[in-house]
Amino acid sequence: MHLADEIAAVGLTPAMRRVFNRGLSAVACADGSMDEPERLAIETLLGGKLGGNAPREPLESLWPHAELFVRACIHVALVDGHYRVEEARAVSLIAHRLGLSAQRLAALEKQVFDKLEAASQQRRRA
Repeated sequence: MHLADEIAAVGLTPAMRRVFNRGLSAVACADGSMDEPERLAIETLLGGKLGGNAPREPLESLWPHAELFVRACIHVALVDGHYRVEEARAVSLIAHRLGLSAQRLAALEKQVFDKLEAASQQRRRA
């Protein structure tokens, strides 16, 4: 299952989608400004542009979806082919706020790296 499908399957409320968007945008901007591939990746992961005025929720409201959110953050950080120190630091801070250990974060990073590498190899073969 693709990450966007996993996010859609959990049935995020509009407020939670906004928290996802804010967090993913913060990671994308951690190394300067958000570039077009990062913006498109966020839009794809969240199933389109966000509309309306949902209430602003704290990052901790994502606790039930912490690992999914952190994987999405790592994915956005890697979309340009680099996992810069600033992005890794932003992801680490988010993971810490959501109660994930450094060991668990490392496992999630490996999972996302491996998935993206496999997808890249599959595209090269096609």
